[in-house]
Amino acid sequence: MVTDDLSNIRIIDFENSHNGPTTHLGETLGLQFGTMYHVDTNQFMSEETFDKTIADVLSANHIPLSDEFSKIYEYSKRNRIARKTRKRIPQKGTLL
Repeated sequence: MVTDDLSNIRIIDFENSHNGPTTHLGETLGLQFGTMYHVDTNQFMSEETFDKTIADVLSANHIPLSDEFSKIYEYSKRNRIARKTRKRIPQKGTLL
């Protein structure tokens, strides 16, 4: 349930989960956050607010905002990404 107080929000996405280490953390997080916005979150908050929230989360967890993250994040916020492609991101770090 989404309330006006978003300071303690927690979301688990089992459909897009990956079990194991990845050398493509930026790309994987970009996909996860972008897909979350594209599929559901855009109904509850503006893109600007979501982008700020994601930037704050990355900063608080000492995760740099990389070009790899941004490329996939921006693309996945606006486009449906097929399941096979979503599974490939943590393994290969690419949409293609």
